[in-house]
Amino acid sequence: MEHGGLSGVSDGERRGLRKVVEAKAGTGYVNAMPLTLDQIVEETQQMPPDVVAELVDRIMIARHGGIDSEVESAWRVEVQRRIEEIRSGAVKTIPVEEALARARKIAGL
Repeated sequence: MEHGGLSGVSDGERRGLRKVVEAKAGTGYVNAMPLTLDQIVEETQQMPPDVVAELVDRIMIARHGGIDSEVESAWRVEVQRRIEEIRSGAVKTIPVEEALARARKIAGL
């Protein structure tokens, strides 16, 4: 069941989150220790990829604001142009392993 952007979070986890939020909002006291970056990364290992992607998107938007609609529109046009070039044979794709090897060589790794 979908709950306001908490896809992939179990009902038990939702109840726990709700209790923490209610305790902080009411007279109750919650002494939650802040998570380290390593703990946050470890927590994401337990999440489905789409939930992690949503988390990253939400952090980026919270830190840097939303995507400018003109920029988003320009990228959509660019993506469509590139897809058409691949489909028409105008450009040749290469395997990811080869692309990464090229990048490592350029970077001197």
